[in-house]
Order: sequence, then C-alpha cells, then structure tokens
Amino acid sequence: LDRMQTMMAIRQKSYQYFNDRSLVSFIDDSAKRFNGYIPPRDSLTQEWQARIFNNFTRNTVISFLSKVAMKKPSVRFVATNREGYSDMLRAHLLEKLNEYSQNHEQGDWKFLMASLECVVKGTVIVYEGYKKTRRKVREIKKFDPATGKETSKEKEITDFDDCYRHVIPLEDFYISNPWQPEIQEQVDVIWKSIVKKDEAHAEFHKFPNWKYVKPGAYTSEEFATFFKNQLTSTLENDQVDILRYFSRKNDEMVILANDVLLYDGPIPFHHKKYPFGKTIYEPFSADFFYGNSLPNKIAKDQDIINTMWMMMLDQNYLSTYKMIFTDDPDPIESTVIVPGSVIPVNNKESYRVLNEYTGPDASSFNMLQMALKFAGENAGSMLGGGSAMTDRGGRVSARQAMMADEQSRQVLGLNARMLEKLERDCTELRSKNILQFYILPDKVEAITGETGEEYKKLFSRAFKVDDTELTDGSYGTTILKMNDEQNTPTEHELAVEEEIAAMQGQNVEVIAFTPDYIRNIDFDVQVVPESTYMQSKSLKQALGGEFYQLMLTNPLANQEENLRELVKLYDQDPDRFIRQMTPSPEDAGQMPQGMPEGRPQLPQTMAQVGAAGNKPGLEKIMAG
Repeated sequence: LDRMQTMMAIRQKSYQYFNDRSLVSFIDDSAKRFNGYIPPRDSLTQEWQARIFNNFTRNTVISFLSKVAMKKPSVRFVATNREGYSDMLRAHLLEKLNEYSQNHEQGDWKFLMASLECVVKGTVIVYEGYKKTRRKVREIKKFDPATGKETSKEKEITDFDDCYRHVIPLEDFYISNPWQPEIQEQVDVIWKSIVKKDEAHAEFHKFPNWKYVKPGAYTSEEFATFFKNQLTSTLENDQVDILRYFSRKNDEMVILANDVLLYDGPIPFHHKKYPFGKTIYEPFSADFFYGNSLPNKIAKDQDIINTMWMMMLDQNYLSTYKMIFTDDPDPIESTVIVPGSVIPVNNKESYRVLNEYTGPDASSFNMLQMALKFAGENAGSMLGGGSAMTDRGGRVSARQAMMADEQSRQVLGLNARMLEKLERDCTELRSKNILQFYILPDKVEAITGETGEEYKKLFSRAFKVDDTELTDGSYGTTILKMNDEQNTPTEHELAVEEEIAAMQGQNVEVIAFTPDYIRNIDFDVQVVPESTYMQSKSLKQALGGEFYQLMLTNPLANQEENLRELVKLYDQDPDRFIRQMTPSPEDAGQMPQGMPEGRPQLPQTMAQVGAAGNKPGLEKIMAG
C-alpha cells in the first residue's frame, strides 16, 4: 500500500508533455474528444447559440483502426534445438499452438480493442496470463415441452482453460518511474481493478483468505477518470477492489482484495517477466513512458473546426431569425410571428428589421474546407483503398494501385510499427505461457499420483487449428496430438487419419509429438512487416491480373491453379469456372506440362516426433 501511494503521486503529477496536465486529465481530454463530448452550457452561452462537436476526431481514429487493426499482425517463430541448430518443425509446432490459443479468445478482436486503447489514450497495457474458470450447471436428462417438466442433474463444466489477453485501462495501471519507457525495466508496477463480486469470486474463491473479503464498504483515495462518473472510487455493495503488485527485481507478486491479502509469493510464470505488453501511439520523447494520443495530436485542429461550425450555425440562425429595432415606448416582447396572425402596434414605422445579417458566404465554407484539409494532413489521414476503376471508367493498373497503396503505407509506417511491437511482445509472453501450462511435467504420475486411464487422460491433448498454413504451403486444418511416448500414434495411424480426411475433401495435416520435444526450447518471435495493414482489394486484383497474364504464357505453369488464384481475388468459387479434364487412357501415364493434373495428390503423412528428438520420415516433411 505504501508503494501504491507513491505511484499515485507520480500519476497525479503534471507533466509538460501533457500540456501541464496530469495523466488522468490527459486521458479525460482525449476520451472526451474521441466520444464527441459536449459540456453543459455555461452562464455566458445563450440558448439559441449552437453547441456541437464535429466528429472529425472520432472518424479519424476509426479510419486508422480500419486500416491497420482489423487483423492482428502475422508472426514467425525461429526455434533452435538442444544442439543450437535451427529447427523448423519445433517452430511450426509453436506457431500452431499459438494460433490455437489465439483462436480460443478471438485474437483479432482483442488486438482491435488494444489498438483502440492505444490510439485514444496514447498508451496501452495488455496483460498476458492463464485462466481456468469452472461453474456448475444442470444437465437436462429429460424435458417435456408440453408441461415444462424437466429432469436434470447438476454437473461442473469448464468455461475457459487457456492463455488469455486482457486490455488494462491505462488509468488502472501504476508505474514507479515515468522516465523509464520500457515496462520490463520498471522497478515495480501495480494493476488496480474494480470488479463485481461474482467476477472476483470466480477467480479467487479457492484462495484461503477469500472468505475474509467483504464486498463494498471500501473507498480508495484515488481520482478516477471522467467517464467513470465519480471523483473517488467508492465501491458499491457488490464490488471488490483488486490490487496486483509485481516486482521483477525481487520476483514478487502480491494480490490484495479490499485490503485482504490473498497471495504473497513469487511471480507465477516461468518467464519471470512482468506479464504485460506495452506500446504507444506516438512518442513524446525517447525517455518518457507514456505516448501521445491521436485525439491530443489533432486537438487544436478539432477546436478550430468546432468553432467555425458553431460560428456559421449562429450566423445562419441570426440571418433566419433577424433582430428588430424599435423606439416604440410600448414594444412587442419576443413573439413568434406565425402566418396569418394579427399583431397590433402603435406605429409600424418605428420597427426596423436588421437585414444586414446574412448567412455564411463562400469565404466561410472555403475557410472550413481549408481547416478540414489541414486537420486531415496533421492527423495523417490515409489515402489508400480507392476504387478499382479510373475516372474514365478503365481498370486501375497495378502501378497506379501500388502508388496509392504505398502512399498510405508511408503515412501509417510509425504508428503501425508500434502496434506490431505490441503483438510481438505479447506473443512472446503467450508462447512461454503455452510451454508452461500446455506441456505437463515429465513425471506426471509422481506429482499427481494418477495412474492408468487417468494418467493417460492427463498426458493426452489434441489441438485443432482450422484455415491455417500447412507445412507444404497449402491451407487446411492442422491437428496437433500431444501424448506421452507410450501412447503416441504410429506413423501409419496418422497417415490413415489424413487419408480419410482427404477422401472427404478436407486437407488435414496431423502431427504427433511428445511434451519433451518442445519443452525448454529456445525461440524468437518475429513480426511479418506490414502484415497488419489491410491491403486494398483494387491492388490485389490489379497485381493478380498482371501475374495471371505473366503466367499464362509460361509453358511450365499450372494453368488451372493460375486461374483458380485469379478467380479467388473476385470472391468467386473457382470450381464454377474450371472444366474438369479427364485424361485419355493412353495419356494417363504422363500429362503434358502446364495442363491440369486432375485430382490433387493426398497430403503427405506427417511423421511422429519422438521424445528424444528423433523424427522418422522428417525428410518427407522437409521435401514437402
């Protein structure tokens, strides 16, 4: 708690990078601008005056996210074996295990939410951990829809048992040194979260001291952000304040729930790092922890646009409802004049309409357009994703599409690279958690006391990854089977499983391995550059069309596959456009080069991977 007070003081301090504001004030202003918040009228604002907030900032943020955050960056793994040599199969296994884990929690959506937090607040903190939640349900044995009578039996099910990613609100994360930009170099950090009682119970109810935690009746002396709608974090009756303290230097982790100590021990991850990934939208400097946000970057432009809009609306209002001057001693008060009404006056000549008020002219609109143009340039608005047709109705050439696409990439470069760094750091943490929690210890029987079928159940696990790249470069389904050495499927069993899938029209690759094969491996994570960028469809079609024409005259090219790839670019089914050619008996033994080969060959059987690293049949895999 003493460290919490120290970190709170650091957070409440004003920084010149924030324009002499605290972090909370900086976050508030950025969030208000993103959400188009309109403050209440003050005493100086008349009822007739316009109060608007042009959504330029929000639209700019959404435009950025739609280009670079709709899918998470692609990553590659480089693994080495115990002798220090590069091992492609180990890297492939780790890549597919990571895909399996990401698919369990909608990895693309989590990346989008992390990107949103980063762009709007300037900095994002992402927690990478492991979670297992179970709950009791009533399994229906019998149900009569006519009477509503049912017979059920209570059972416990597992809701989630995997690695998971959580985007931490920036205002809930506390650091010890704002002048240390690397999160792993911080002396200690604190993650604070206020959750519902049921959420806290699901995570901590098995901790010995949980029974002493009383929800509500607890006030944290801390200033919250504007959108939490409160100045102090006063808990409701069904809320619990969770503090998680981490010290990498001392290998220490402490968990408090409403000041009740739940855990005080070492960091429970083998990697012994802070389980957090961090990145920024744009740097203030090389030695500052926090980054600049997009709403703050274009704040002045947004204010100019808002002011001009309100001035033009006020001018239009005054030109429509013109003021009237009079020297009548008994003047008419503010009256709404309606058609056909009769209003008596003492002397109509004493009333004069102020016709000098006119609506906004061309210069006002030109000025507004100029302000929007400058704001767009300052925000780095992207220009890609144009039409696939030229102004004259012709097709866009690959050169034209590439120039527009390259211009967008240059604008996006720095900010997209920041998001790629986040994915690289988080993937490294997750992969190490996979190796810790997926792979069981060597001596399961000695640790758990399980034998027979229970022992086999503990050691056996299958991982299925759909729509993924296989080792031969094609796309299909990968099934990873992890077993101890005594229960590992034979190469023949794997081949039969793959062939059955192929007979059903499915491209399936089955890999069997033992936990010892990938336990304690060394690996590195590399992000595929610009893989998060959504390439425009016009560019894909233009490049695909030129590639098709290039391959069309090549006698060595497979023209069926060439046409299939072209048809896919237009979201059509290739089988509707390709005729199936059946070779004559005399030509069945040898097909001319460049002609369709009929039914594709079955995928080669993946070999077993032994506990000692022996890989029977690995030559086939590498040849594929």
